[in-house]
Amino acid sequence: MKFQDYLKRLDACQPAVDWVGNRGLKRAWHECNDGRRMMWLLEKHSITPPAAYRKQLALIDAAYRKQLALIDAAYRKRRAPIDAAYRKQVATLIREFWPEPPEAIATALKRAGR
Repeated sequence: MKFQDYLKRLDACQPAVDWVGNRGLKRAWHECNDGRRMMWLLEKHSITPPAAYRKQLALIDAAYRKQLALIDAAYRKRRAPIDAAYRKQVATLIREFWPEPPEAIATALKRAGR
């Protein structure tokens, strides 16, 4: 089964399905810059992040919230690059803890193709 089809089966958001396109699991894992999508996939497979990951994520989250607090209503459009940078930091952090797609996801993808 193609990874894109597997994501559809999991009810992934359409932007994620579109972004994956013809990428396989490994390529998508290594190229994704949206930590929210990666965490969603981990959670869909009941993969719990280790404490060290959660600690580092808390630091990233705090910095993100601090930056957003500095932006008032007149500058909401400036939020987009901050959001993108946040998602990329989270994706990078996820790959530090899971350098390769977790086996549970690869196995589920293979089973789904049967």
